[in-house]
Order: sequence, then structure tokens, then C-alpha cells
Amino acid sequence: KQWYQRRVRDLRMVLGARSPSLQYQVKLLEDEMRKGSTRPSESKTKIATQILEEIIPHTGVYKDVLVLVMDTLKQAIYSNTLTSVASENETTPDYLPFFEMVFRLDNSNSALIRP
Repeated sequence: KQWYQRRVRDLRMVLGARSPSLQYQVKLLEDEMRKGSTRPSESKTKIATQILEEIIPHTGVYKDVLVLVMDTLKQAIYSNTLTSVASENETTPDYLPFFEMVFRLDNSNSALIRP
């Protein structure tokens, strides 16, 4: 019983809401609404990754397999090359998803081709 109470307390502290599922859904949808696009984005991918990293430690017997799945997905999604990412006030190095790198490359190539 004591381990259960400790686990519930830890979950509430980590997730911080009455309905963690709803809170996570709102996080993802807010980003989509802010961007005005349903296409994959760097920020939505980062939010989804953070959500999974917060949830995985609390998945019991499935934890180890979910850690492997998460690592596999990160390797498939993210580039191994650090790229400079411009935010509001600064530029920082970060690993970008492949689709974001392709999108940026397409945009820069399109700008070069236009007369």
C-alpha cells in the first residue's frame, strides 16, 4: 500500500494535473493552433518526445520496451548533426528532425530558383 501511495504522489508531481492525458493533448493541440498547420513541426515533435519521456517511467512492466521504442524513434526522426536553431532572442545548437531539415532545404532552394 505504501509503495502505491508513493507512486501516486510521484505521478501527480510529475504530471501536475487532474487529467494528465487531457493536459498532454492540449499541449500538442496548442502548438498546432499556434502554428496554424497540421504538418509535422520541430516544436510538435519535441513536445511529443517530452511527453513520452515523462510517461515512460510510469509504465510498469512495459518501461524497458518503451525506452527501446523511444530510442529507435529518436534515431529515425532526429539528425545526428547539430544544427543552429534560431529562437526569439538567440541561436542555439540543437538536433533537428529530418523532415525539418528537408523543409528548410526546400525553402532555401526555392528561393535560389525564383527569378
